[in-house]
Amino acid sequence: MAGTADMILRCYGGVETRADILWLHPVLPDGLDAVSFQLRYRGQPLAVDLDQQTMTIRLQPCSVDPVRICAEGIERTLGPGDVWKVDLAGSSAAGETPPRPPLSHPHDLP
Repeated sequence: MAGTADMILRCYGGVETRADILWLHPVLPDGLDAVSFQLRYRGQPLAVDLDQQTMTIRLQPCSVDPVRICAEGIERTLGPGDVWKVDLAGSSAAGETPPRPPLSHPHDLP
């Protein structure tokens, strides 16, 4: 079961952390219409809903500091209760990978 969760988060959701930013670069296979997952980043619980055209990131109301999120190469700082809808249809989801920040520490390997 853990392998399935890992595949959804890292492969389909494109989830990774670098330079104090939560990066999301989703790539859903053609046969998968939608996927949803929840995770906690820097104490902030958030939910991600993906389909072939849109990614919606919902931060749950809580008492933690805002977090930096980069989705499809666009960076935003979101706070508890914020919702961000990202259009995937015209973004780099069509095959081009968004730029990544440089490694901040030698142990920050992909």
